Amino acid sequence: MYLDCPVDVALHRITSTRDQIDVFENEAKLSRVSVNYDALLSHYDGEILRLDATRPPKELSALIAARV
Repeated sequence: MYLDCPVDVALHRITSTRDQIDVFENEAKLSRVSVNYDALLSHYDGEILRLDATRPPKELSALIAARV
């Protein structure tokens, strides 16, 4: 399973729930990680459940529970 979260949403979640952020939790680093995951997943031959991480938590939980 891959929870796909746009960088701007991830940054908002990070900064709105913590007093201090990690050195790697910035737009440039998160964008690079996102690009790298997209590249990795494009070459993966197995089954991947890619979920929109902007969906409500209860909805995501139900989707995940249905697949495990």
